[in-house]
Amino acid sequence: MITHLGEDQQAYKQTGWPNLPLDYFRSDKFSSPHGICVDSQHNVYVAEWTQFGRITKLARK
Repeated sequence: MITHLGEDQQAYKQTGWPNLPLDYFRSDKFSSPHGICVDSQHNVYVAEWTQFGRITKLARK
């Protein structure tokens, strides 16, 4: 393992998970990640399986 991305340990305990309200999600935690990819500049994208869908870009510094 190279790194462990922040997971939301409380998300799956919420009523209705993974279909939580938009205001529940936090930018530094993942609720239901299902896919990951890397672009040519080595930025990482995480796709989450929620009723709204969410793509998070982790920009390489």
